[in-house]
Amino acid sequence: MAQQFVVAVEEEVLLAVRARVAQEVELEQEWWRQRRGELGVQWLRGSRRREALAELRRERWRRREAGECLPTQRHLLTFFVRRTLTDRGWDRAYGPVPVGERGMPGRPLGRSPLSDLAAGVGLTERMYVELPGDVGEQVRRAAYWESAEAVRELLAWADRYGRGPAAGGAEGFVAEMRQAMGMGPSAEALRRREELRRRVLTTGDILRCAARAAGGVLSREI
Repeated sequence: MAQQFVVAVEEEVLLAVRARVAQEVELEQEWWRQRRGELGVQWLRGSRRREALAELRRERWRRREAGECLPTQRHLLTFFVRRTLTDRGWDRAYGPVPVGERGMPGRPLGRSPLSDLAAGVGLTERMYVELPGDVGEQVRRAAYWESAEAVRELLAWADRYGRGPAAGGAEGFVAEMRQAMGMGPSAEALRRREELRRRVLTTGDILRCAARAAGGVLSREI
């Protein structure tokens, strides 16, 4: 069963993916015209024409599944998600996401992709992503297990220091007083929290990486 995701991306990434799909559609249409001519479909009649067209459709399906032609957003992103998982070493065998953890926020106690807007990253657009069930499941498992250790440490950090504004630290004399009184995290503890946050991998991180790759090359041969 297919799995669906919605991921925040930059506007230029969304536009580049759409442009890539449009180009892939043109390439497939050109391939289809060439193959019809090679098979002489225009000269066939009855059952022979039907068989030739069925063969064409089978070949088109094979090309799409093999990544030789990617004329829909689903085909394009599936191909590049698989490549991203392989290139990053996230295609290994992971155990299932534990019951109760599936569907939890992707970056607990860490930096949300939406908060990156304030930093000027520009994740202003939303991209709908549909993946085959096995690929979507691999994305979810990779995100969970690659982040598991960092998430455990972040939760322990929150148990010790809290997770609200009081845990954010302060500056100057106030910070020194709070640390001396044991009321807040030290500078070293805050640095450790930021390091752990950067180690958290989300499904959105994986899909954004794939989308950026998918839109990054706009030249292909038939």
